[in-house]
Amino acid sequence: MGIKDRLRTVIDTLGLKISEASEISGVPYRSWQNYLSGLREPNAEALTMICTRLGVHADWLLTGEGPMRREESPQPPATAVEVPDGYTAFEMSPREAALLELFRSLDEDGQREIQGAAAEKKRLSALEQRIEELAAALEAVRQRA
Repeated sequence: MGIKDRLRTVIDTLGLKISEASEISGVPYRSWQNYLSGLREPNAEALTMICTRLGVHADWLLTGEGPMRREESPQPPATAVEVPDGYTAFEMSPREAALLELFRSLDEDGQREIQGAAAEKKRLSALEQRIEELAAALEAVRQRA
């Protein structure tokens, strides 16, 4: 198994599309395509970004040895976690877990910036949906006329 195969394993394990891996890692989409097709291998800068932002051990990515994910490093056995009042326990997809890990690694300003961008994306999505609804309603009125 080469780097291209291990990169495919990373994005499959995290439940990411190439575009999402590109966005999270900061490595261009076209570069990801080249890596996954075996046309090129990532340079040191790209490897650093991928490992840091996707939570992958560089040793594993380069050699296939050791754990893939940083949280898979030898740790004491997990214990049951008590959920405080007012909070809800739930399962996260690998993509959600990766995103949360990245979010938590940022400083306060970085977290605020991400939160603001997410809120803006949600607002724009709602506006786009409303525009589509209005366009459909307008088309229905035109057809009746």
